[in-house]
Amino acid sequence: MKRLGKLATTTPPKEEAEEESESEDDEVEEKRPANMGFAFLADSDSDSDSDESSDDEEEEAEEEEEEEEEEVPTPVAPVATATNKKGKNKNKKRGGSEDDVDDILDALAAEASNMSVEVATSMRNQHESSLFSVQLGFINADKEMKRIFGVKDNSRDARGGRQRVDPRNAARVTTKKVQMVTPLDEWPRPPTFVGGGIRWTRANKPKGPSWNSACNYYEITWSMAYKKSQEEFEILQRTHDPNIIGHFLHRYPFHVDALLQMSEVFQHHGQMDHAADCIKRCMYVLELAWADQFDVTKGNSRMDINAEHNDGFFKALFLLTKQVGRRGCMRSAFETAKLLLSMDPQGDPMNVLLAIDYYALTSRQCQFLIDLCASNLEAADRFRPSEESSTQKNVIKTGGGDGMISSLPNLQFSLALAHFFMGNADEAKELLAKALLRFPTVLKPLLEKIAVNTSSPTWKPILSSRVFANAKTLNDDGLIDHLLAIYVSRNHTLWKVNDVQNFLLRGAQHALASSTLFTAFPQVTNLHPSLHKYMRAITNDYSDEITTLPPDHPMMQPPQFPNGQPMDAEALAALAQAQEQFEAGNLPADANPLLLFLQTLLPWNHVQGAGPPAPQGEGDRQ
Repeated sequence: MKRLGKLATTTPPKEEAEEESESEDDEVEEKRPANMGFAFLADSDSDSDSDESSDDEEEEAEEEEEEEEEEVPTPVAPVATATNKKGKNKNKKRGGSEDDVDDILDALAAEASNMSVEVATSMRNQHESSLFSVQLGFINADKEMKRIFGVKDNSRDARGGRQRVDPRNAARVTTKKVQMVTPLDEWPRPPTFVGGGIRWTRANKPKGPSWNSACNYYEITWSMAYKKSQEEFEILQRTHDPNIIGHFLHRYPFHVDALLQMSEVFQHHGQMDHAADCIKRCMYVLELAWADQFDVTKGNSRMDINAEHNDGFFKALFLLTKQVGRRGCMRSAFETAKLLLSMDPQGDPMNVLLAIDYYALTSRQCQFLIDLCASNLEAADRFRPSEESSTQKNVIKTGGGDGMISSLPNLQFSLALAHFFMGNADEAKELLAKALLRFPTVLKPLLEKIAVNTSSPTWKPILSSRVFANAKTLNDDGLIDHLLAIYVSRNHTLWKVNDVQNFLLRGAQHALASSTLFTAFPQVTNLHPSLHKYMRAITNDYSDEITTLPPDHPMMQPPQFPNGQPMDAEALAALAQAQEQFEAGNLPADANPLLLFLQTLLPWNHVQGAGPPAPQGEGDRQ
């Protein structure tokens, strides 16, 4: 009994000791998440008898855990709950480290703040990349035509088998697959960069505002042989003779600038098949030159049109967009226009924002328009000096709002149509009413363009109201009138449908009936200076009608020498003869006969390194 009593009296202290030790262990473990700093490392080192190497490894492991814990400030909550459950002993321990905990909390708060900025930037970049990502499966117009007419794709890639190919063109078949255009079998293989072609190379982020640092930048590089052919082309271009450019293309069938110029000439003469062939051949050689990292499906590839040699790619995409749009391949035109816009969304050097809304609506890509207008992208003028661009921010606003691209008139009307096509009738009517109040002068020309009787009992009261009849005469150098004329020319076919005309009527009636809207959205009399770059847009570029070449087009100018002097018939004949001699191989392969000819033809010029002419008299030697 004494022995049992002794056991009974000695057992509780052991249990209490175990409970105290367990509570202390729990206390230490509960403190670890919040006390992951140097104090915790010091405590762990004092309790450890291992050597220095093991201590260093433990310190590195604890520092890694510390970084992980600081990234997510979740351990703060367990500290508060654990301290509330502990007694006076723990409160005493906590009092000594209270300042350390506050410091850690401040560090975690600062870290969380920094992370929020980084996360916001990452989300914005991700949204922009997703917005401008191109679906290459829909960009080929030939494949879209087959889908429209239900023609089965019997190409070699679609069948998964091999196709008998002309041996003369076997070299072209071995090139990498292109998706933007379908090359013809009779096309020769474009030259590689070593053989006188071009290629894509990585570039640094351009100087100036509104360039995203998270994007990848590229530029086109010319080989030395291509540079020589470009010099020759610039000389031939001054003759303004399409026949001479045609002969040049026989020798250089994949010269980008020559193909672009001949495409415009063929289009001017109504030879649309030849014009399309030039554009397709141009895009073929450009796509073959793409770098492997130039992935347009990710939406983060950018190019600066002001960089040397890049402008040809922008022009080719713009002409291809118009060409496939005329064929009725609206999805292909939309993807091509989006690719062009993705090269410089804020700069928009080719003014494709004035047409991409039309292709988006006709291909029923309405969500793209909604996301584009919600992206809050600011417009930038790439052709304006940086000093003038910086002063634009200090200009007082005059009703045109900020410099967002969503302030463009065509995007505001197309945004309303996008919601209408998606079934958001109320929101669409509200957006259309706001757009009509901002730009009331567009209503009458639009109705006349779609052959609506403006004197009918339905429309006459609306057009006679103070909103539309008393619209101000704009005094902004004609920019708004110019943009509205382009919108009517490009988008008027969208309003010809009866349902859309009824939607236009309801929007105009809502604009007149709502005094709140009339007060909140007055007429815009001037747009932000950053949008004035669209004054350079040519109205004929946004119409499917075949038009003449503009007066300033190179092919509309008289033949000239490089110094601007007019070229007579004798000089043209000599130039043609020199070109024939070059094609016949009578001159060295590395020579540029046309450039040498034009330099030596002028009496005030001479070729460096050339010997003196044959003496004909004393005056010739001087």
